[in-house]
Amino acid sequence: MNRFVFEKIFQKKWMVASLFVGTLLFLSIVLVNPLYVDGALQKMFGDRMDIRKMELETEPMYGEYQSIINADEGYVEQKTQVKSVIDMAFSNVAGVSCQDVYTYMTRELAGNSNYREKGRVEWITITAMPGFEEHISILAGESLSDTEEGVIPCMMNVKAMQKGRYIIGEEIQFEVLPYRFRIVGFFEQNEDSFWLKKEADYGKHIFVREEDFDKLALGNITVTGDRIYDYSKVSYRSVADIYEQCNKNTDSNLIYGFLPAFKTFLEESEKVRVIMFLLQIPSMVLLLLFLYMVAAKMQDMEHGEITMLKSRGASGLQVVMVYLMQAVLITLISALFAVPLSVWMTRIVGLSNSFMEFVDRKVLPASFSKDAVILLVSAMFFCILAMTLPVLGKSRMTIVEQKRKKKKSAFWKRCGLDFICLAVSLYFYYSYNRQLSNIMEGMKQGQGTDPVLFLGSSLFILGCALLFTRVIPILMNFIYKIFRKFWSVGMYTAFLEVIRSRERQSFVIILLICTVSLGIFNANTARTLNQGEEENIRYKAGADVVFREEFDSNLKKIRFTIGQGTEPYKAGNIIYKEPDSFAYGELDSYIESMTKVYREENVSVKGIADFYTKQDKKVKNITMEPGDAVLMGIHTKEFGETAYMPDEILEKHWYEYLNAMAQNPYGVLVSKNAKAKFGLEIGDCIQYTRFDVLDRVDGSARGVIVGFVDYFPGYNPVEYIMREDGTYERKEKFLIVANYGLMEDSLGSMTYERWIKWNNSHSYLYDYSREKGIKYVSFTDAANNVVKMKNDPVFQETNGLLTLIFLVSLVICSIGFLIFQIMGLKERRLNFGVFRAMGLTMGELRGILIAEQCMTTIPAFLCGILTGWFTTILYTPLIAVSYATDMEKCLPVKIITNPQDMLRLSVILLFVFVVCFIVFCRSIKKLKVTQTLKMGEE
Repeated sequence: MNRFVFEKIFQKKWMVASLFVGTLLFLSIVLVNPLYVDGALQKMFGDRMDIRKMELETEPMYGEYQSIINADEGYVEQKTQVKSVIDMAFSNVAGVSCQDVYTYMTRELAGNSNYREKGRVEWITITAMPGFEEHISILAGESLSDTEEGVIPCMMNVKAMQKGRYIIGEEIQFEVLPYRFRIVGFFEQNEDSFWLKKEADYGKHIFVREEDFDKLALGNITVTGDRIYDYSKVSYRSVADIYEQCNKNTDSNLIYGFLPAFKTFLEESEKVRVIMFLLQIPSMVLLLLFLYMVAAKMQDMEHGEITMLKSRGASGLQVVMVYLMQAVLITLISALFAVPLSVWMTRIVGLSNSFMEFVDRKVLPASFSKDAVILLVSAMFFCILAMTLPVLGKSRMTIVEQKRKKKKSAFWKRCGLDFICLAVSLYFYYSYNRQLSNIMEGMKQGQGTDPVLFLGSSLFILGCALLFTRVIPILMNFIYKIFRKFWSVGMYTAFLEVIRSRERQSFVIILLICTVSLGIFNANTARTLNQGEEENIRYKAGADVVFREEFDSNLKKIRFTIGQGTEPYKAGNIIYKEPDSFAYGELDSYIESMTKVYREENVSVKGIADFYTKQDKKVKNITMEPGDAVLMGIHTKEFGETAYMPDEILEKHWYEYLNAMAQNPYGVLVSKNAKAKFGLEIGDCIQYTRFDVLDRVDGSARGVIVGFVDYFPGYNPVEYIMREDGTYERKEKFLIVANYGLMEDSLGSMTYERWIKWNNSHSYLYDYSREKGIKYVSFTDAANNVVKMKNDPVFQETNGLLTLIFLVSLVICSIGFLIFQIMGLKERRLNFGVFRAMGLTMGELRGILIAEQCMTTIPAFLCGILTGWFTTILYTPLIAVSYATDMEKCLPVKIITNPQDMLRLSVILLFVFVVCFIVFCRSIKKLKVTQTLKMGEE
């Protein structure tokens, strides 16, 4: 039997080669997901922790244990016991390397300085942090050392010194302690992993040596143990186990600060796995269909051999075993080449920047895990099954049964699979489109991705492809009958062949339609996801660069005055001094436009009588409390030239709203959600009141509504507030946009943001800021955030897989097209001999064959374009929802297309089809029709 199998393989080497290519591509595509996801999720984990470290300005993965002991009941024994409990508590986190461990004690007491007026008491925390002197830089004074009897040396950080206005040598006395604490030095914290808190968090701490702290052992003392873990050594696979262990150990004393970040990562990683797998489904279905069709074609060509074996006594099982061995052999050989090919594909995916667009970047490492082995074995099983299934029915037929068998239409046509696929996919579209806003809301709040969102598009493409295999022959038949009196002999013959061979051409039509439609759908989906995300990033920022510098103010003086007993409103207004460190004139060659923007959320809004036109209008009942609305003050002309606003998301161009404001100094724009909630109309008047950082009224202004907007640069109409149980509460955010000059005159001193639009690279800004020592309270670089998005593993793999799926379908379509057309040529050699005997020349014969291909290929190509666009319109918004999990995303999902994508796609498809036609024409030229005529004579 083995010899028979090998002989079969060599006799049908081109068909076997096609099966090999299809199996190789299927196994490689299946392996890409686990190979890439391993590296992608590891990178994603590291990136998320790096971002957390930058945001917190401290180590992102730490644990903290706190215990309060009563020093009056055996201080040394209790301290030793607590330290051992701390070691035991942290030892439960198995498999995570520890970067630092330290324990410190604190005690908060009321103290009085000898430099302060008598009777003024401040609450100060005495802290003993062993080893802290190795992690500081002394700015003034000296380190801790022995002093005179009854005096304990202590140190403060620079924030505590500035906050309390302490000086070197100042002494602090606590009534309950028989010691004076003398300040001997001020320090800055080094930027290392020792300090889990910022300097401002130690604003009322004095640091002493541990042996000095032990002298104060009475009353309640807080013992704190911190452990910092090296997250760079943590594998993403162990995150779930670490989270489960730590979550189980967490209590009122023991807290792991990284648990929320781990929970978010686990939710994101699961979404990534599901989305990436579902993106592969269309290509896997197409490849399995290809294997099945090629195997069926191969077995149709060998039906004589199969029936002969049956007639000579071979059992059905033996026939099946022959083809099963062939399938196993092809699959095993393909698996050997699939592993290196999948690694190469993984690297290509990592270089993807958009659909059919690649950039030079560091590729992610590909690791062959246990999951990859399981998926490979499963994929091999499906390949063997697809190549073996067609023979099951044929293995039961003898020669007599084969001759008697009547040709039937394909099974999928008889059962109406095309109508079933279309009905199910359209039901999915109808069902999910009605719930689109709810689905997006659920995705933002952590709900899983529904696979049906992805399956609907695949079913729709398949259903359309199957349906058009019915429609195209009917259309050809209709055209043939209308003009049959005018056709030449060649065209007449071509039409008849296309009409009569519709079953044979079905597979080619399906492949062409699926390939073209997948290319269009994937290109538009990638463009929608990438450009949609980029627009969200730029809209959220508001401009190319948005920052707020540190403003000097008299706030500390006012706080001190209030602390002395002065009533808050009599302590004076907060005055902010505009920073002068930024000489913007030096950046004129880099800046295209720039503007100042007031942005404040601590405002209240109410309706007032019409002060502008003096009309007797009903006062609207508006109640916006501080935190409910965002108040923005803008220079309309500068703002319009600087800010970023996507097109076609408002009823009219947003410049028209700015023009309406510019014509009226009191004109304000209000968000449409406020219009809907409070029943506002154009011409209604409002009063907005600003509160300063001490929650005192700092000024108010009036405005008349001149327009309503859904969106505005930098404004998100919805915010999400985390509840105690980890879920999120959705809260509407209102918007009031007023003129900058009016707010400056009416609302008191405020800090503003600078919005900048660059005319070229803005890397100079970073160097300039570093050189001038400019300090920013907030800084947003939209271009840098876009680069981060493009380097995000999720978007890389999405773009890469969509590109790979199209390229794979293109290869399969080309091979399938050539196989079925060339095999069709060989099957019709006798017909061609008859045509030659009837007097047709070889040129006319070639014309008939080319006309047949055009009648099949061109309609299928056009139907593929139609299917691709319909699929894009229906399903791209649904798929985009799965990527809209970021709570900062607020722009509506819209389909984004680019003519360059379609041009690139058309060039590739045209090139492939031209190559296929050239190969096909060469096959026609090699036809030996004269030999066929001699065979007929004999």
